Amino acid sequence: MRKKTARRRVAATEAAKGFGALVDRVRESGEVYQVESRGQVVAEIGPVRPVFTMGDLRALLARVQRAPADLIDAVEAERAAARADVTPDPVPLSGRGVRKSTGRR
Repeated sequence: MRKKTARRRVAATEAAKGFGALVDRVRESGEVYQVESRGQVVAEIGPVRPVFTMGDLRALLARVQRAPADLIDAVEAERAAARADVTPDPVPLSGRGVRKSTGRR
């Protein structure tokens, strides 16, 4: 879970004039600066968010204990039984071929 970062507002002209210093402050403090123009926030300048890669996922899954085979089999059997109990009504994909009853002939 990401930690909540403080947000400070800075005027767009001030951010443009001192962009290098603003970037240094972000790097040192980790704060997010909201750039404001004409009273509205138009951009945020903040630290890069960490990226979770597929390699990270593989490493995480390698550390996680697997569920017992009998538990997996029981879950799959229940899912199959639940799917067998439900027979969905056919849904027409277009208006063709479906005749609505008007009560008259």
